[in-house]
Amino acid sequence: MNVFKNVNRLHFPCLKSLTLCRLYISNDILNLINFHALHLEYLNMTLFISSKWTLLLKLILSLPKLHTCYLNLGISLCPIKSSILSTSPIKHLTLLGSHQSCCMNRLGILFYYLPYLHSLRIECDRLKFNEIIQNQYPNKLLSLSIFSLQINHLPELFIDLIDFITTTMPHIEKLKIKCCTPLKNLVYVNIYQWIKAINLLIHLKKLILIIIPEKTIKEKSWNRRIEQLMQFTNMRHITLEIIPLTEHKK
Repeated sequence: MNVFKNVNRLHFPCLKSLTLCRLYISNDILNLINFHALHLEYLNMTLFISSKWTLLLKLILSLPKLHTCYLNLGISLCPIKSSILSTSPIKHLTLLGSHQSCCMNRLGILFYYLPYLHSLRIECDRLKFNEIIQNQYPNKLLSLSIFSLQINHLPELFIDLIDFITTTMPHIEKLKIKCCTPLKNLVYVNIYQWIKAINLLIHLKKLILIIIPEKTIKEKSWNRRIEQLMQFTNMRHITLEIIPLTEHKK
């Protein structure tokens, strides 16, 4: 029995929260979401199969009261057609795709439709950056104050990640980076790199790094970099937490 075939029979006149899990997203389900669009405030669609991702993204961005949204990372990277004229009221967005790559240029395009976003959380395998071009991230999340990134493999170039953050999220107050694999070098605890980044992130109040070094990195070198970073952030009145990945799993 297809309970979604006639959405009028699913009578939830003031539905505010909807979670759709392990479903094939058909036209019937799109109609269901559209039917309850006026009141929907919370939407979770992280585990699903669909050939209609572009239509689904367009529909989600048009929901007039949606403020919290959990989405599969893949849908957020769909090409957005210019027919989407309105912006979304979403304030809290989580994009989940621990085995997927996140294309930063496409993500930057999505930002245009999220002017009220307050917090953004991304889980992915790795980040994909195109060749650097002038003004490659024209859309800024001026309301964003919290950004959390959980990633399996951090970019080799620290500047790629920091350039994206400082350009698109200039007002963030809390930044959390968790890498699920050991770091191969010291670049992410390099004091000079962080000085440049923090000079641009003038509103930053809290920095959380959940990381561990590879065994090839000498403990003395690692600890020295951590101490330098601690001293610098303390001088800038920024709360710094560096949590070993093993402790975070407990």
